[in-house]
Amino acid sequence: MNELQKYDLIKPLGEFKPMGPISHVEIQPVKEYGDYCEPCNAGDEDFWSVYVRYDPSKNDKHFGGVDCIADCSDFDAAVRIANLVSGMLGVEVVGA
Repeated sequence: MNELQKYDLIKPLGEFKPMGPISHVEIQPVKEYGDYCEPCNAGDEDFWSVYVRYDPSKNDKHFGGVDCIADCSDFDAAVRIANLVSGMLGVEVVGA
């Protein structure tokens, strides 16, 4: 349990259901602008997000895009979660 607390999650991984084959896990710095958030340059972030990237070449509907699976207060926490998820999925981590 102490190891999980190191992640300092803003939004937990709960209720994630993949919508298609996943090609990789991404880490992005994110800036909050009142009622919306956007990826930004490292150093300007309010938090770090971990995403799974869907591979449109691996499904019959050619579905692509990303799902945010966790928001973390710092980069190290995002890396730990991304590495955990990528290991479970057998895909690589990219980004930041």
